[in-house]
Amino acid sequence: MRFSLFLCVILHSFILFAGNASLDDEKNSDLSQLESTISSAKIRIEQSARLHGADFLQLLPTISVTKRSPYDSITKSKNEIYIGFSFNSNQIGNVSDRFDNRSAAKRKAFRQVDADKLVIRKLIERKYLLKERIWKYTQIRRSLDNPVDAVNLDEKIDEATSRLQETEMDIEKALAGIEYLCVDVER
Repeated sequence: MRFSLFLCVILHSFILFAGNASLDDEKNSDLSQLESTISSAKIRIEQSARLHGADFLQLLPTISVTKRSPYDSITKSKNEIYIGFSFNSNQIGNVSDRFDNRSAAKRKAFRQVDADKLVIRKLIERKYLLKERIWKYTQIRRSLDNPVDAVNLDEKIDEATSRLQETEMDIEKALAGIEYLCVDVER
C-alpha cells in the first residue's frame, strides 16, 4: 500500500515536471523568437534612409516651352519659340523638413518597438500561465467523479481556453504592429 502511494506521488510529480518542462521550452522558444523579431526590426529601422532620391527631384527646375508670336508683329507669319525656366528655392526647405520628419519617425519607432517588446513579453507570460492553468484543470478533471464538479471545471477550462486564444491573437496583433511600424519607417 505504501509503495503504491509512493509510486503515485512520484508519477504525479514526474508528470507535473514533464508538463512544465515542455511549457518552459515552448516559452523560451517564443521569447527567443521575440528577441530575434525585435532585433531584426531595430536593424530595419536603423538601416532605413532619412533621405530618398525622390526628395531631390523636387529641386529640379520647372521648364516650360511655348511657341508664340511676338506681340507687336501679329501680321507676321514667323512664330518664335520661348523657353522658360523657374526655380523654387522653398523646395530646399521641404527636403530638410522630410529629413527631420524621418529622423523623428525613426526615434519614435525605436521607442515603440521597445514598448511593444515589453507588451509582447507580458502576453507570452500570460499565454503560458493560461496553458499551465488549463493543463492543471484537465488533470483535476480526470480525477473527478462528481458530474456537477466536472461541469464547473469544464466551464473553467473553456473560459481559460478562450482567454488563451484572445492572448494569442493579441500577440499576433502586436507582432504585426511592429512589422507595420518598420514598413512605415522604411517609406
